[in-house]
Amino acid sequence: MQTKSNDKGFKALLATQFLGAFNDNAFKFVIAALVVDMMDTTGNGTLYLALSGAVFILPFLLFSTFAGYLADKLSKQKIIVFTKVLEFFVMAIGFYALVQNNILAMLIVLFFMGLQSALFGPSKYGILPEILSNKELPNGNGIIQMWTYVAVLLGQTSYGALMDYTNPFYYKAAYVFMSVSLLGILTSLFITKVKPSGGNRPFRLNIVGDIISNIKWIKKDKAIFLSMIGLAYFGFLGGVFQPNILLYARKVMGIEHIQTGFLISALTVGLGLGCFLAGRLSDQKVELGLVPLGAMGLSIFSVLLGFTSHSYLLALGVMFLLGFSCGFYIVPLNTLIQQKSPPDRRGQVLATSNVLTFLAILFGSIFLYVLRDFVHLNAAQIFVVTGVLTIAATLYTFSILPYAFVRFVMWMLTHTVYRIKVLNRNNVPEKGGALLVSNHVSYIDALMLIVTIARPIRFMVFKEIYDIKWLNPLFRLGNAIPISGKENPKDVIKSLHTARDAIRNGELVCIYAEGELSRTGNMLKFNRGLEKIMKGLDNPIIPVHLDRMWGSIFSYDRGKYFFKKPRVIPYPITVSYGKPIPAQSSTFTVRNRVMELGADAFPHRLSDRFTLSEAFWKEARKHPKSFCVADSGGKSLNYSATLTASVALSTKLQSLVGESKNVGVLIPPCVGGVLVNVALSILHKIPVNLNYTTSPEAFVSIVNQCEMKCIITSKKFLEKIKMEVPGKVIFIEDLVPSMTKKDKVIAFIKSLLAPRWLSYRLIFGSRKMRCMSDLATIMFTSGSTGEPKGVMLTHSNITSNLDGLYQTFHVANNDVIMGVLPFFHSFGFTATLWFPLISGMGAVYHVNPLDSKVIGKLVQKHKATILMSTPTFLNSYIRRCTEEQFQSLKTVVVGAEKLKEQVACAFKEKFGIDAMEGYGCTELSPIVSMNLPDYQEDGVLQKKYKPGKIGLPLPGIAIKILDQNTMEPVEVNASGLLYIKGPNVMKGYLNREELTQAVITDGWYKTGDVANMDEDGFLTITDRVSRFSKIAGEMVPHIKIEEKIHELLNSSDQVCIVTSIPDDKKGEKLVVLHLDSIDVKSLVEQLKTSDLPNLWIPDAKMFHAIEEIPILGTGKLNLGKVKVIAKEIFD
Repeated sequence: MQTKSNDKGFKALLATQFLGAFNDNAFKFVIAALVVDMMDTTGNGTLYLALSGAVFILPFLLFSTFAGYLADKLSKQKIIVFTKVLEFFVMAIGFYALVQNNILAMLIVLFFMGLQSALFGPSKYGILPEILSNKELPNGNGIIQMWTYVAVLLGQTSYGALMDYTNPFYYKAAYVFMSVSLLGILTSLFITKVKPSGGNRPFRLNIVGDIISNIKWIKKDKAIFLSMIGLAYFGFLGGVFQPNILLYARKVMGIEHIQTGFLISALTVGLGLGCFLAGRLSDQKVELGLVPLGAMGLSIFSVLLGFTSHSYLLALGVMFLLGFSCGFYIVPLNTLIQQKSPPDRRGQVLATSNVLTFLAILFGSIFLYVLRDFVHLNAAQIFVVTGVLTIAATLYTFSILPYAFVRFVMWMLTHTVYRIKVLNRNNVPEKGGALLVSNHVSYIDALMLIVTIARPIRFMVFKEIYDIKWLNPLFRLGNAIPISGKENPKDVIKSLHTARDAIRNGELVCIYAEGELSRTGNMLKFNRGLEKIMKGLDNPIIPVHLDRMWGSIFSYDRGKYFFKKPRVIPYPITVSYGKPIPAQSSTFTVRNRVMELGADAFPHRLSDRFTLSEAFWKEARKHPKSFCVADSGGKSLNYSATLTASVALSTKLQSLVGESKNVGVLIPPCVGGVLVNVALSILHKIPVNLNYTTSPEAFVSIVNQCEMKCIITSKKFLEKIKMEVPGKVIFIEDLVPSMTKKDKVIAFIKSLLAPRWLSYRLIFGSRKMRCMSDLATIMFTSGSTGEPKGVMLTHSNITSNLDGLYQTFHVANNDVIMGVLPFFHSFGFTATLWFPLISGMGAVYHVNPLDSKVIGKLVQKHKATILMSTPTFLNSYIRRCTEEQFQSLKTVVVGAEKLKEQVACAFKEKFGIDAMEGYGCTELSPIVSMNLPDYQEDGVLQKKYKPGKIGLPLPGIAIKILDQNTMEPVEVNASGLLYIKGPNVMKGYLNREELTQAVITDGWYKTGDVANMDEDGFLTITDRVSRFSKIAGEMVPHIKIEEKIHELLNSSDQVCIVTSIPDDKKGEKLVVLHLDSIDVKSLVEQLKTSDLPNLWIPDAKMFHAIEEIPILGTGKLNLGKVKVIAKEIFD
């Protein structure tokens, strides 16, 4: 059973180890101190001191292999309980030894203490990988090592106090040791219970032969063996340092027991903190880069101790840093041995490591004895000698771990500037070759992978970059593979073969399949080089996604690399590793998997984000004097005035709306509509913008579904649309005059004069009251096919859509949006209301999207740069607006219905600007994809626009296209059912859980559209499932027929619409409703000679003229009404 480092079972192990370490060290130091105090009378103090260390070590040499055998054979938890019981009896014998004040008896107790520790060791560390996951193991090791050394510290510091308190009756200290042992028995009972690990090897009495045999097979795994040698060297240093510190303190510095305790405490505190920090810095992996750093510290601070004996404070500081370096050195080595050793032989490995370590400790004790009694060096000089020896060990460490050390330095640098979140790093195999395929956004993408995976990665790098002089040594160290498309194709193939061979040989290789950095914010086309690399291999492909790299100073955000102010430090980054996919997966499949990772990572952007009104507040305080909103009624406000008015309005509305959660807003696009929506959001209410073009029945249904108690509207507007509004009505004309000068001043102080923290508190209240998962609005679908459905959109939904829009739109503060779409239209609510408010742009509104002359004047007056509309409204502008009026427009985006080629060409011809088609739906907040102007500069072309297609998906949105028959994913350019995944997918339908479940499965939203995706990632909608007729068993698409009719009529206007009615013979029969101007007989003859199948050609009798094509207020075709008209006519 695996647990976490903060769970009860692990904490019990921690407490058990803590208590045992305290007893070991306190008792050992009591005995060692007694021995040192006898030096003056016996003259053999150094010998006894060394002997006490040797006696404690001897059981580790004699019994470690037996302890390893038991750990592999039995439950490690049960062994731990047994050893704690044994510890109590050893402490009882210790009591007798202290009573007798006999050194020989004390040495015997030390032997049994060593025996207990030797039996405890393999189970104590061997149980860690069994109760902790691999990603928890480094941190768990750091924690247990830290608390071990805290216990060591308490034991070492309390020994002096115990001796002073019990002097001359030192046996009384044994009462403490026995009590601690009893407590240790109790805590051991709560350690996570584990089963035997399955070891079945026989026990060998030949200890030496067993150890030699173990070392032989362990040497086959170089990493484990070198880690054991590294720990053995640390043991050697411990054998020298531990007794030498006492000699250093008492004989060189001449300090008393209490001061000596503090000196030892400095070392121990440093060691504990070093271990803890090493566990945290390991970042859920074995971080071998810490080892050279720790070895360097061991060398430097050991030498420095030889020259700091004259200053107690300086010695304390150096001792602390020496201990800190020790923590960095040992944690990665211990973790690697635990993680890499086979589960059924882990006890054997740990036991062998213990033997080598304690042999080294014994050798260290002998080395200390020789240096002191034969070479006649004092303790300070001994520190210098060991420091010089460690320099050689450090150089060797650097020679075998250069990549790990450089990677750790990079880790430190990146984590200083970036806050990196890693998702599913365990998807990268610990062994064996694999190809990592990542998106490419910035110049430091490779660093993000290097610092999040412990394994070395061979990157495929453009030769021009590989050859840069100051970077080349790093590329060589990382064994990068240079490649260049400009060279001979044979050299490119050679590079691909090198990558293939590396993967075959068990290495990780990374390729950026886009082949260049994205300058658009979108994911680019993936090249097919990855397919050539994986040809003939059975190793996995690991998709990788880097999120939020766009926005860092190393990306092309804001139109340039490097020289720009960071948005925030540390800058948040998310690195996602996907599940392995088969080697022979197509480039198209791999790209889709990377895109899906981006959708899964996108919600992590929102964890520390503000809700919509909070984001607007933040933006308004940033540049209060910038233009914000205006409308055709003459109102024009800057950000300061807009925020102040919204805050003042929210104060007035608070008492009027009362406890109502869902508040209706019946106001067309204008400044007043913006202020009401912002004010309600400030109040933590849910604004429901009501469709004033819908039927009275649908309107009442919406009010009832929302349990709406009040509606905010305008008297003038109600008179104009002649609509009756149920419930409590609040008129905006009554609210504005009721605001006194005092109200406005207070709102201004709250909004802009108060400090940021106070302003937030005064306007929004407690931050805890706001949550990104709260509803931002309820948008109602048209209800053209039945009762209106309430689409619940959260702040997270809309913010994620706005984030993707901002990343690809590349807007500036001087951009101005012409808002013609009503706020009850999801595109209008997201893109023309909130997008400008939280992006720092301006927006201009007009109440009627078909009032072309006024819209043309507004665009010209306010120099609007962005127009968001529908094709239907665009037709009107072509006829009634002048070229001069639209001269300031840089980007025109249309959605809600298909942009016909004739409309696009006519708009381009008149205004000289392409109308860019986008796609979305209310349930998706609403934008899914969008065409935008291509990036073309310095010889680099990156496509963002393809006529006839609906554009590239926004960042954070994943696409899945499934075959309509098999429901399996299709390949490039193949049509199928379109599914969307991302944080923009609605929370659900209001009070319609069954309907929600019918359209959302595992986070994927079923759009009901039939689409395909090309190799560049551009989507094309070929039809809607709801706009098919099943005739004689064949699916006949209405849209294709409509397109052909409009093509034959050379019409850019919607002059006809295709629908169907039931038919007894063939299931359904096609119906064409058209305007009077069509010659039906001639049209049908042309259809028969076109490329349409005969089954798709409507009968001439099924054409019928109508006065107008039914259109919804959103600009979409009213398909429900079309169906009703057709039935009424032909029934």
